[in-house]
Amino acid sequence: MAVFTPVSLEEARAYLSQYDIGDLIHLEGIEEGVSNTNFKVETTTGLYALTLFEAATPIDDLPYFMDYTLHLDRKGYPAPGPAIMRSGETIGEVSGRKAALIKWLPGRWPRNPDTRHAASAGEYLAKLHKVGADFAQTRENSMGIEAWPHLIERCEPKASQSARAMAILADFRQELDFLKGVWPKPPSSSAA
Repeated sequence: MAVFTPVSLEEARAYLSQYDIGDLIHLEGIEEGVSNTNFKVETTTGLYALTLFEAATPIDDLPYFMDYTLHLDRKGYPAPGPAIMRSGETIGEVSGRKAALIKWLPGRWPRNPDTRHAASAGEYLAKLHKVGADFAQTRENSMGIEAWPHLIERCEPKASQSARAMAILADFRQELDFLKGVWPKPPSSSAA
């Protein structure tokens, strides 16, 4: 379930009133997803996704991602860019959570992906790199190899309850030491 934080119709209306998107017609929780709360929002001017960023999302990274997706959207890449508030901001707050209203991108994820889907994903990834090449902002990859030792450490309390799990963590540490020596430095890019 991906509705971790409930939002009342009154809260949604109050938040949406900061945008020039007409009146709220329908608000529906989106059950898919794993880390943030998402709602499908229908207004008199169109469809949007309301995302509430939960604890796992680094709040300091939000402006970067909003700016990046806005950059992609403005260049015609089919990315769900943020809607902009009358104040010029892209990030607000709903139900005690940082939130953003994102333009709705129609479609569904394929339930049985095949090689055609992989080829299409590769084409769009290449376009993403090209379209994003002139985006000036950069940030460290918070899920890159530098973060992996911390992820292993976070697993240790639970793993310590099992000799097998501790052995697996030891293997991970050994593999990580090897990878650090051979890991390529990616080019500086917003999409990297």
